[in-house]
Amino acid sequence: MSLAVKVQNYNAPLPIQLMPLGNPVEVYRFDEIKDVPVSPHRHQFDMILWATKGTGSHEIDFQRYDMVPGKLFLVRQGQVHLINEYAESGYVILIKPDVKLNLDSSVWSQFYQKPYVDLGELRCDTFMGLFSFLQIESRSKVLDVGLIGNLLNGMLLALKRRSQPVVVRSISTELDLHIKVKNLIERYFKEEQDPEFYSAEVNMSTRKLNKVIRAFEGKTVHQMIKDRIIIESKSLLQTTNLSIKETAFLLGFDDPAYFCRFFKKQTGFSPNAYRAREAVNA
Repeated sequence: MSLAVKVQNYNAPLPIQLMPLGNPVEVYRFDEIKDVPVSPHRHQFDMILWATKGTGSHEIDFQRYDMVPGKLFLVRQGQVHLINEYAESGYVILIKPDVKLNLDSSVWSQFYQKPYVDLGELRCDTFMGLFSFLQIESRSKVLDVGLIGNLLNGMLLALKRRSQPVVVRSISTELDLHIKVKNLIERYFKEEQDPEFYSAEVNMSTRKLNKVIRAFEGKTVHQMIKDRIIIESKSLLQTTNLSIKETAFLLGFDDPAYFCRFFKKQTGFSPNAYRAREAVNA
């Protein structure tokens, strides 16, 4: 199975990894995956990934994580991803986000502050039993989307029982608000870097909005904006030949010197030093 990529336009330089078959849900073993992108890329889908044997590593939004048995990862659509090395064996589940699978949104909340759940040794009979059924159903000639959604929900709920999920005051309206703010930041982070813009968009005070967002993310709206800028900055520095001045302007900074100070404060490196370091490590 080849995970094809498609090159995007100038303003979104990272390639997009596509669903191989375009089905609502696709399941693959690590050894079935060929031609994986060898540079940072984004996904057209949500990906659940876990190793069952051996050790590998991957990066999510430029943060490195070990791929080992007992850690189950969720890479959300749009996040920057890079597989450095697959573990000896394991599985990926690809989930098309625009398909109405009616997944329990509260289960996904355990992935917001970190992109994985710690399971110790993954020997959850319920989880693995449902997963075996999902494997079979996902390769059926006629897919039953309702059944696939129920199987995924059952698997995630089994994980929730086994893991230590993030404790949030979550009700569905707060989760919807959190998702709306993340989508707004994704859309406007280059033009709008003041938290008050986002609080006005959702008709809520910045203080109250920060309280809701902190419960999911462990950070304020302002830090979310800064984190998103840094992810895009790293992407541009690694994957384009734009000058630092051009990079700064593309990200909404009128003053390149201020962009350099901002980047160094957030990462510990100047933009030029970061680009040079990544070129050496490539």
